[in-house]
Amino acid sequence: ERFCLGDKITCKIAKADRDLKSIDLSMRDEKKGKVSPGSVISGIATKVSELFVLVQISAKRFGRVFITDAMRPGNVERPFKGIRVGQALECKVLEAKGSQLELGFLETVSSTEAKNVARHVTDFQVGQEVCGYVKNVTPKGCFVSLSRHVHAHIKLKNLSNKFIVDPKQEFPRGKFVRGKVVDVNEDRKQMEVTLRDDRQEKGKVSSVSEGDVLRGRITRLEKYGAFCYIEEKKLTGLIHISELGTDYVKSVSSVVSVGDQVQVAVTKVDDAKHRIYLSMKGLGKIEGESMEEDSDLEAVDEEAKIQDEVMFDLKNHEDGEMDESDDELDQQRQLLNEMKGEGKAMTQTEEEETWTDFDVPKQAEASDAPEAAPGKPRKKKEAEVRAAELARLNGSADPNSKADYERLVLTSPNDSYTWIGYMAFLLSLREVDEARKVAERALEVINYREQEEKHNVWVAYLNLEFEHGNPPEESAMQLFKRGLPYNDSKKFHLALLSILKEKAKDELAQQLLNTMCKKFRDDPEIWLACIEYHISQKREKVAGKLMDRSLKSLEAKEQTMVISRSALLYYKHSYHEQARHMFESILKSYPKRTDLWSVYIDQEIKLGEQQRIKNLFERIIHMEIPVKKMKFIFKKYMEYEMVHGDDRSIELVKQKAMEFVQSRM
Repeated sequence: ERFCLGDKITCKIAKADRDLKSIDLSMRDEKKGKVSPGSVISGIATKVSELFVLVQISAKRFGRVFITDAMRPGNVERPFKGIRVGQALECKVLEAKGSQLELGFLETVSSTEAKNVARHVTDFQVGQEVCGYVKNVTPKGCFVSLSRHVHAHIKLKNLSNKFIVDPKQEFPRGKFVRGKVVDVNEDRKQMEVTLRDDRQEKGKVSSVSEGDVLRGRITRLEKYGAFCYIEEKKLTGLIHISELGTDYVKSVSSVVSVGDQVQVAVTKVDDAKHRIYLSMKGLGKIEGESMEEDSDLEAVDEEAKIQDEVMFDLKNHEDGEMDESDDELDQQRQLLNEMKGEGKAMTQTEEEETWTDFDVPKQAEASDAPEAAPGKPRKKKEAEVRAAELARLNGSADPNSKADYERLVLTSPNDSYTWIGYMAFLLSLREVDEARKVAERALEVINYREQEEKHNVWVAYLNLEFEHGNPPEESAMQLFKRGLPYNDSKKFHLALLSILKEKAKDELAQQLLNTMCKKFRDDPEIWLACIEYHISQKREKVAGKLMDRSLKSLEAKEQTMVISRSALLYYKHSYHEQARHMFESILKSYPKRTDLWSVYIDQEIKLGEQQRIKNLFERIIHMEIPVKKMKFIFKKYMEYEMVHGDDRSIELVKQKAMEFVQSRM
């Protein structure tokens, strides 16, 4: 529409590529290219991610449209829907920080919205309803972006009213969420948000009272009792195992099954915890009716299940969640029996004591099972067990058994530190083969996308073989060869080098270094690792020869970096003269590199030879260096004299600085 073939245009060459024999032209007026907040500019979308759109404004200038700045009525859940790479966009500048621009789509941003963007956690108050987009998910919860400046944390327990098996799948990056602010920490600039809906947790327990006889349906069975959904009141209550009948009940499933219609009596109403406790004594099941015959209850099934989890299965003690497995319960029973000195299985009364979070109805307290004579040691041990159980319920207890670790690896299968902790625990019990099995399990279970987590397990596995292999070195090296195809080769080699250095396996380490120098001859990081190893082993001459080899293999721009960092290693291990020689050789080639001068001077300041330090300062301030860089040198010189000099030396530095400024005027 704007141009036709043959039109004359005025433009500038923006970029020239001799190899491709092509040039890029620009018709933009660079003098008018300055942008400020409120400016309207156009650009091309070059990247569309879950949280932002990258917009190219000119050849070297880019801006970002953050997802919270793209929200518009009717399309808050997917603000970037319809935006594609290469699309032309009209944007408004919201914020400009140097070359970084924060943009908003022209049709979605008004001037008032741009000014009212939250910039600090203090812009929010506890109890305020907020909305945002999921930024990242971790094993402990997720982070949500409320604006381009403010990000809030949501604990795992506050992600939902019901239990979430896989938070990453349930809350992908960019998902729109609504929640409520629960905590604002101004000092740490942190904010806590919850996505839980309190309205779902507030059961109308006030609608029932003790003694009411109601009709309900069994929704779930546990070892300690059954959960019953009262359709009429839309409530779920617990029928403890001792309340299932007048006779002794060995197992819950022998009396009721899921789907059974039963008559129950309310024995206790807990308004504080929104719970009701029920009893079937003298009532029992309603014969001839089942779940299939009552089609209306099918829709209630999922709701009842959710309420079960909300009210009981999620631990409501302090944190509001409870997640105990059957294995943990069996282990707790066995531990309590051992402390009591009893070989029998737990009675109903003992089982009630194990579930300390539940307030057992009064009827349950009168059990037919015999009770051991009370004693101070026994009571003290029981109190310790209860305290340990309570810590588990709160999630604050450290794992101290196989069952604890099995529960942890089930809830966090991709967490390498949990697996490594499990291995260390087994090694402390001298169960080396079991620790190996756990390592193999971890390598199978951890998702293939979590390469960093898998790498951590491989490194821990190598350490295990070096300590407990048969023979150790051969077993470890075989494992290393096996793990190479599954790891980043360079990273895995460096990890093995670190282990060999720690274990003082010098012969194996030197073999590994030779292999690394041949395999990664173009990588300066590998050369520096090899140089550092030899210097740490008091082989400074070998390290020097190795550095000479590296300079033949690396590009010119990498050589300076290798020499300077090698010099720092020499300083670190007290080879001062060699280090000075290396810095002098670099500065001879690059005398105006103030960054190298600064590092050199810093190392000498650490050694404290004042005359040598002053000589270095004097050398550099008499060189032809740009004013901006010289200002940095004089500032550093002044700071040194203020700490180590006197009034006369400080005045002398000021005088030299003035002379330099006058010479440049």
